[in-house]
Amino acid sequence: MTASPFPLPRETRESAILVGNGTPGPYGPSGYKVWDTADVVVYARADGEEVFTDVTADCTITKTASALYDTFSVTFAANVPATTDWYHQARRTHERQIAATQGGAVSGAELEKELAKQATILSETRRDIDRALRVDLEFDGSLVLPVLGDSQLLKWDATAKKFAPGPVASEIEAAEANAIIATAKAAEAVAAAASIGQPINGVESVKTDDYTVLPADVRKTIVANKASAIAFGLPAVASAGAGFHVRFFNIGAGALTINGTGAQINGKTSIVLARNQGATLFTDGTAWRADMGGGDNRSTFATVAAMLADSYLAYAANVASGDTLQAGGYRYQVAASGASDHDLATAGGVKLYALPSFGVLTEEQFGAPLDGDWAGGGTDATAAIQKWAASTRGKVKRFVGVSRITAEIAFNPGDVVEGASHATGLDASAASSWATTAAISVTGAFTAISDLSGNVARGAHELPLTSAAGVSNGDVLLIYNPTDSSWSPVSASYRAGEFVRVHSLTGSTVNIFTPLYAAYNSADVDLYRLDGKQTIFRNFRLAEPTAAGVRGLLVEKIDSPVVHNVRTGDGRYIGVELLHCYDFDFDGVSYNATPTATGNDYGLAIINSQKGRLGGPSYGTRHSVAFGGSGAVGAVPCRDIEVHNFSMGVFNGALNQAQDVHGNVEDIRFFGGTYVGGIIAGKNIAFYDVTFIGSAMTSGICIFAGSVHSGSFIFNDCIFRQVSTPGQTHYAPIYFDNFNSHVQGDVRLIFNNPILEIDASVIYGAYVAIDGCTHDISVEFNSPRIIGGAALDYFIRTYRISGTTTMSLVSLNEITGLVSGAGYTVDNGSGLTITRYRLPRQQGRETFTGNTSNPYAVVTVTYDHPYPAEPHIRMSNYSYKIGDRAYVPYVSSVTGGTSFNFGVQSSDDATNFSSTNQGYASWEAWMD
Repeated sequence: MTASPFPLPRETRESAILVGNGTPGPYGPSGYKVWDTADVVVYARADGEEVFTDVTADCTITKTASALYDTFSVTFAANVPATTDWYHQARRTHERQIAATQGGAVSGAELEKELAKQATILSETRRDIDRALRVDLEFDGSLVLPVLGDSQLLKWDATAKKFAPGPVASEIEAAEANAIIATAKAAEAVAAAASIGQPINGVESVKTDDYTVLPADVRKTIVANKASAIAFGLPAVASAGAGFHVRFFNIGAGALTINGTGAQINGKTSIVLARNQGATLFTDGTAWRADMGGGDNRSTFATVAAMLADSYLAYAANVASGDTLQAGGYRYQVAASGASDHDLATAGGVKLYALPSFGVLTEEQFGAPLDGDWAGGGTDATAAIQKWAASTRGKVKRFVGVSRITAEIAFNPGDVVEGASHATGLDASAASSWATTAAISVTGAFTAISDLSGNVARGAHELPLTSAAGVSNGDVLLIYNPTDSSWSPVSASYRAGEFVRVHSLTGSTVNIFTPLYAAYNSADVDLYRLDGKQTIFRNFRLAEPTAAGVRGLLVEKIDSPVVHNVRTGDGRYIGVELLHCYDFDFDGVSYNATPTATGNDYGLAIINSQKGRLGGPSYGTRHSVAFGGSGAVGAVPCRDIEVHNFSMGVFNGALNQAQDVHGNVEDIRFFGGTYVGGIIAGKNIAFYDVTFIGSAMTSGICIFAGSVHSGSFIFNDCIFRQVSTPGQTHYAPIYFDNFNSHVQGDVRLIFNNPILEIDASVIYGAYVAIDGCTHDISVEFNSPRIIGGAALDYFIRTYRISGTTTMSLVSLNEITGLVSGAGYTVDNGSGLTITRYRLPRQQGRETFTGNTSNPYAVVTVTYDHPYPAEPHIRMSNYSYKIGDRAYVPYVSSVTGGTSFNFGVQSSDDATNFSSTNQGYASWEAWMD
């Protein structure tokens, strides 16, 4: 029998649990073979961790001899200590690339390879199935997991035979706190009973003098009651045996000293209990361990403040590094006496680390007094809040109250910062000066990686690098051109570049999820990796400092940040700023103004960030939401962003737009919402079902034009509503007067089904001015509806301010509500050429009278809405004869775009009409 070229023994295709040797490796070769290094997954568990974590991204897998089916070695990115457990396993996802036939015949080699690959996957599947959740043969319930709420646990419903939502973590935490209190109360009861000589719960007796604990005292409580010092001795650990434990409680005025043999009690020879202190001592057979928890023993405190005020606990006397304290339902670990990274310290000098409960740390746990009042009152808790925010022992930072701060609070990338509601959070409103530019912040980093090894084209899915070192699947990379004005000449800081997410690697080529927006020359750009783990802010309030130029919440260089229901306010600059972020998610609320505030005040600012979603209300004195840029590394356009159902408003100031975009934006899409003033700029912006309000805050203008780059600006089903009289009569609801030399390409302005509610004093519905632009500008209104507009002279006004240019198209069709006599469009500037008009069709039926002494009749027709130039005109009969004479209507002369004359000839031979009866002729006029 021929042996398989790809032998596969009966195995689970994974290693045993291995340990590090202090080096990064390589470790190997493996005891099994793989087809591809991508088939290998590596898991590690550091000392103190409870579960294994996938660390494949931090490892390099290398085949032993580069054979098709080969063993391999693992090399880690850093040294692996002997305290770290790790293992690897094969986890192949099957694929078909090569046919098992060649020339119509089965290829033995390819068939063997295909069968062997399938066999390896079957082995791995069997391994994983054997470790999966199993049920007994007679099980008839459901193992479908329910959807859980935030921090909610699973429980088993034995009646329904299925998993069901259980309690949330906060309920369990509350139960833990209650249990601590109950333990303390029980200890008090034991002490009280002992004072009258009553044994409770195994109290052996009340000792009024020195005593040596006996092996028979196991699991008992021994109470000391002496007015002066008293000492208890412990049996040798060998005679007590592993598992021996005994409870002590001191109710006397004298101190109770518990003595061991040698330094065996938490590393000390003895411990001392003051009056009303207790401790449980237990042994594992080699040493004694003292648990100072439970009861009023000064290692369990009713509040955090009480623990911090404690001066009894002291190193060497009664606590040591590693001991655990409890206060107010929170847990703490005693740090080494020489530690400098501790979170808190007691009045007695004991340094403490705050320990998370179910991964959660609160500001109260770090000593914040929670006495803020949203009016600048309360204790300055800045130091405690900064320690809490900087802690890496828990990723969930939860507000449980209100604290006053006077300096910036910096969280770590990857944190989840949350409150219960807007009744929880931070109050910085009393600070009139501020040393930094943000009240709350989180900041990632840009890490330089290898350059492009060649040029890339627009639409490409691959980035060729000189080296792919430091790049992994899922990473976000930044392509950045540091040359000033490389994207737009409007500003030096408008630089070209974009963010991309890595799909996979093929050697040194990076495959990206979406095609490139632009082409890049390798010599022009630098590449960076965005190093900022997803950070989440939700459900709390921040009262900002009143100092100028200070942001409320700054989220900088973060991958996929989330800001939900964060209320900011009282500031003088920006409520929430997303800077150099990618794939972000914002969902209100951001208020950042008072009616008397002035200056550059924004509710929400998106700066050099790409690919995101915005939703929810936002308010600012100047702009409710703004898209802009800075001059730092990463000054790429704001791009590919959706804005949903924003309600934007401004409080004061002329020509202030609630919706603001600067000249470095591209592909911004707005869906729904109401904006008190809007603006177009940059490239390719679309609005869907948006209402623009032209109020006194915007001089009655609904939407302006800013620094336009090029592209299409589309308005679908939008409303332009003037609610106050504009500052000047020529201020149209749609007022674009900024098409200048900065425009880099052709521009299309497209309005589909717009509604214009026009003030009674306004003479234009839309205004488009050219000021030195050399590129084509076209404007199209499709099925507009006018409400009001009694004073309109023209619906569209085009105007040349400077330069000589051409507009390829001015289009207006199916307009309703245009006041009689108002023109469709007018050009008020010389030097502007409009290549094509596409204007509505007007039509009518005219009456004339036959003349028996003349074969002709002439009628003058005036259009209800004048055209800007001579339109196309077509005539037709309404009836065929006057008397016995047929007649033919025809255009006889045209007076520009305001009227025309048509004549009627009675017959082909110009015979006079035979009667004086009336005749009729139909006409229609249009421009296209």
